[in-house]
Amino acid sequence: MSDPIRLFVLFVDELAAKIWKPILVDAAHAGGWDLLGGTVENWSKMTDRCLILSDDPDWGIVVPAGQSAVIMTGPPQWEGHDLADPLEKDALALASARLAKASALIEAGAVPVRGQDKHFTLADLISVTRTSEPLGIPISRTSPLDIYKSLPPTSGAAAIWPAECLWYPVGEALDGGAPAMDLTGRARILFHGPHIYLTPGVWRATFQISVDPEGGVPPLRFEWKHGESAVVCDAPINQPGRYEISLERRWDVVGPSQIAGLINQAVFQGSLEVHDCKVELLSTDPA
Repeated sequence: MSDPIRLFVLFVDELAAKIWKPILVDAAHAGGWDLLGGTVENWSKMTDRCLILSDDPDWGIVVPAGQSAVIMTGPPQWEGHDLADPLEKDALALASARLAKASALIEAGAVPVRGQDKHFTLADLISVTRTSEPLGIPISRTSPLDIYKSLPPTSGAAAIWPAECLWYPVGEALDGGAPAMDLTGRARILFHGPHIYLTPGVWRATFQISVDPEGGVPPLRFEWKHGESAVVCDAPINQPGRYEISLERRWDVVGPSQIAGLINQAVFQGSLEVHDCKVELLSTDPA
């Protein structure tokens, strides 16, 4: 009995599935492959000769990267309309996770298929060709996901994260505040987020804030972190103005990112406003 053979094609965007899925389905039928889709929770339904067509990158956990392909037709488009909505923020983080995991698949050996490609071969077992005209790639608009204009991101990849995509705790609630805030009150987290996933490498976060200490010296702290691992800048600011905070840290694995602003002790005056954050990949060299 021969060993099971499972192949996986990841559709990063809807256009990729629209163009390539019918072609791959025809190739599977012609080659005697069983078809499977949906999320990786369907893994138990895999047969010994199976082609998986899905938008779930977690299939990469059960199918070797060398038996996989990743199809992305163009720069990621973010269709969210109101990043102040917590549901939109969650959706943005999930979209970034898919792009980061797709990047990891390519790094591990998956075949990358891009917008203008008309042919690809998967593990020397399935070969497909697109005979239609070149794809109409969506017009690229500024997006918090611009770091993923190519997969995987390369040195120099950058994006602007608007203030609205961060979280602003109010009382016991995780969100509900605004980028412009009164500092008066107890020690607390002022803002955090956006929990967008990053790939391995050295990433810099540069965020712009305005502070008016109103005669005091608020003990501000800023962090650039993954999980509990953080690069920290303590900034007791005593003059009103616009400030730039720039922090660098290495991501060793794919994971969510977070910038955070805190005030370390109770204060009785002052205000702060977050403007935006630029994130950029400085290096993909191993540590």
